[in-house]
Parts: sequence; structure tokens; C-alpha cells
Amino acid sequence: MNASLNASMTLNESLEQAIRDNTFRLRYQPQVDLTSGWIEGAVVSLYWPDPDGKPVAQSALLSAAHDSEIAVELGEWMLRRACQQNYEWQQAGLPPIRVAVPIPAALFRVQDIAQRVGAILQQAHLHGRYLELDIAETALLEDLTHADAALSALHALQVQSTVTDVRFRAQGDEHLATLPLDRIKLDGALVSPSAKARTGETLARLLVAHAHSTGLKIAVYGVNSFEQFEFFRHLECFEMAGNFYYRPIDSAMMSQLLNRESKPSLL
Repeated sequence: MNASLNASMTLNESLEQAIRDNTFRLRYQPQVDLTSGWIEGAVVSLYWPDPDGKPVAQSALLSAAHDSEIAVELGEWMLRRACQQNYEWQQAGLPPIRVAVPIPAALFRVQDIAQRVGAILQQAHLHGRYLELDIAETALLEDLTHADAALSALHALQVQSTVTDVRFRAQGDEHLATLPLDRIKLDGALVSPSAKARTGETLARLLVAHAHSTGLKIAVYGVNSFEQFEFFRHLECFEMAGNFYYRPIDSAMMSQLLNRESKPSLL
């Protein structure tokens, strides 16, 4: 137990140092609007080129930080950097896009989340319409009163809010329908050649039907195959991101891509 505690403390100290030294990096995965074929946004992910030379992925970083203050700091760092970068792209004359930043539950839980986001937007000189917050369903359902107030305040900033990691259940979705959300984001992995594929496809259809009935926009991430692309296109999901189109790339490559205003080869 002491060894586990010491390891946790050491990791937290390393993450704190990385934040101070600004050694984290962001990657951007272009999101495509199928109705036009143009890149309309970018899904942001965090990674850390640790001292051993092996990059640590976002899932591992956020899992390690969990509900600690480090998770709040990581979330704010991602927001600051993504907003700064988006403003730099606009200043360079590139087409304006929306950046979607995953928000740790610990950050969404703070009472002044909207004020913090507003301050970050102001510091970056970025309009709220160019920012999207990806928030897990579990974080939203923790405290519906707080979620409603926070999302309403974010809407006042014109920041878009997206629910992710949704698992269809009658009561939970009934509560979600009352919140001022803009979009539901589905995982392309719901469609796969595995034995559980039918269950995943059924869930995807239920979630899409729910979104259509409540007026939510639908985006799909992790679209890595033609089969996934076709499945969601037939369900009229017209915002997609995944390796089928583009892999996550650094800011310089994203700049080049936006400069070319490329269209994907398959629509």
C-alpha cells in the first residue's frame, strides 16, 4: 500500500513539474463535415513525451490524475493551449474551425467552470463559438443542478457542449434531455467485427434516434474503417473524425492541412 501511495505521489509530482515546464503536447484530429467535405473542427488530445522517450497518451494521463487537483490543472492547460493555438491559426489567415477539448470530470465539477473557461477565452482572444467542450455523461449526471447551471453559463459564452461516453439507459437519457447540450459524440468502435458488434450497433442506433428526437447534433469519433463510415453515414451522422480520414497530428501539420483546405478522398 505504501509503495502504491509513493508511486502515486511521484506521478503527481511529475505531472505538476510537466505543467510548470510546459512539456505536454496537444495533437489535433481533423473533424470532417460530410455535407460539405470540409474540415470543420479538430478533436484535441493530450500526450506527454516523458523522459524515457515514450509518449504517454491522454487516457493514461487523465486516468493517473483521476479526480485530483492535477486533473483540474491538466484540463485548464489543455484549454489554454488549444484556444491559443486556434487563435494563432485564425491570425495566420487559416479557415476558422472549432476545437473540441475533453474536460476532466474534476474540472467540470468546479463551481466556477464557466468563469474559468471565459477567462481562458479572453486571454487567448478567441471567440467562444470556436470552442467545444467534450464532457462525459457520468460527469453530467453527478449533479444535474450544477450541470444545468454550468452548461447555461457556457452557452452564454457561445461555447458548445458535447456529451461523450453515453450508455443508453432510460432514466439517464431522460435527465440528459433536460440539459442545454449541443451535441452527442459517439464512438466509432460501437461498430466492429467483434462478437459484440450487434450489441454496439443496436446501442448506436438507439443513441442516434435519441439525438434526432431531442434536436442534438451528432458527431462520431474513432471512425477508422469504411464499414464504420458507411454505418454512421446511413444513420445521417454527418460529423466524423478518425483514422479513416486523418490521424491525430501536431499543430504544424494541422496548419498545413488547413492551408490546403483539403477535402477527404471518400465521401
